[in-house]
Amino acid sequence: MSITLLRGGCGKTTRQLDNIENNTRFFLTKIYVSKSNFWLRDFWYVAQKRVKKTARDRGFQGWNDVAVWRDFKPIYIPEDIWSHYLEHVTSERFTRRSQSSVGNQNWPMHGSVITHTGGSVPFAAHVKRMVRLI
Repeated sequence: MSITLLRGGCGKTTRQLDNIENNTRFFLTKIYVSKSNFWLRDFWYVAQKRVKKTARDRGFQGWNDVAVWRDFKPIYIPEDIWSHYLEHVTSERFTRRSQSSVGNQNWPMHGSVITHTGGSVPFAAHVKRMVRLI
């Protein structure tokens, strides 16, 4: 139900309507902010993926290296923003966190690498493990 429909007369005072509007505005802002973080991350991921593909298609060796694909700026990203993005990607902090994330994704647990598509251990295997530990 939109805010304009609420103002049409639903037996609520103006103060109550303002509270509803403020609550609605708060929740909409909260949802937008949480989603926009993902949108921005996905935007840069797709932009970088396209730039790497362009460098690879043009036959550049080491196309996955920033030094190679930095010159293939997408036309829809302004030059000043692209340069800030490249500074961010080549920073020590970004490199350290990226390598840490890759390492965490490949962390072996219970003898196998956990993935989103699997990694659960059958009950019988848990029983055998527990018997060995006791």
